[in-house]
Amino acid sequence: MKSWKRRAAILSILLVAGMVFLMWNMGSLVQSTIVKTGSQLLGTPVTLDSVRINPFKGTGELRMLAVANPTNYSEGPAVEIQEIAAQIQPTSLMGEKIRVPSLAISRIKVAYERHLKSGNLESLIQHLEEQLATWPTDQESHFQVDLLTLKEIQVEISTPILEQPLLSIQLPDMALEHLGAEDKGVTASEITSNIMRHLLDQLLAEFDEEGWQGLLKRFDSPAGGALPPKFNEVKEKAKGLLNPFLNPSSPSVEP
Repeated sequence: MKSWKRRAAILSILLVAGMVFLMWNMGSLVQSTIVKTGSQLLGTPVTLDSVRINPFKGTGELRMLAVANPTNYSEGPAVEIQEIAAQIQPTSLMGEKIRVPSLAISRIKVAYERHLKSGNLESLIQHLEEQLATWPTDQESHFQVDLLTLKEIQVEISTPILEQPLLSIQLPDMALEHLGAEDKGVTASEITSNIMRHLLDQLLAEFDEEGWQGLLKRFDSPAGGALPPKFNEVKEKAKGLLNPFLNPSSPSVEP
């Protein structure tokens, strides 16, 4: 009897130790996976400061996620996210599809850089979607996200021919519902593609034709404000860069 109790006690200690090890190391495992996989899919470095996951409470928190600009664009991040908070259904962790009742992404900073044929966000989306076409998604975890929210989205629009940003805008909060509710769910990479596409669509839809025409008029009058000293040299080029925004329904994704 004593031997049985001793073995039971040892097993209990090992079980508790294993749970503690899981809690302390799951965050670092998730962090390294996001950095490695994200960099491969987007074709540019992805960094992530910290990840905290508590599988028993069903909570997850990511801090300071940054996506660098693709090749041929300026230095610095294209997208910075200060916080990602997830509510996870613990009982679904061992199932085929992980249930996420809430995924909140907040304090987002987007540096949208527009070149003549395309922009940095279009380049990132194009590379991501090309990779997803041959990516082994069957080896990834699948999710059902009931509600995904994006809040506090600040966008700075710039072009390399100007010495300062064209303008800075605050996008309205966004919400996506029932991602992966059907079939086997969606992968993290597919969720990323969905988010980036919605960010770009929202940015382009923020200005109707009259709004962008109004911005173009600023380049016809130096008194319009916020223009660099070499106004006359860059005016026509700047107009050419802004013209693609006049048809936001079909943004170019050419490199």
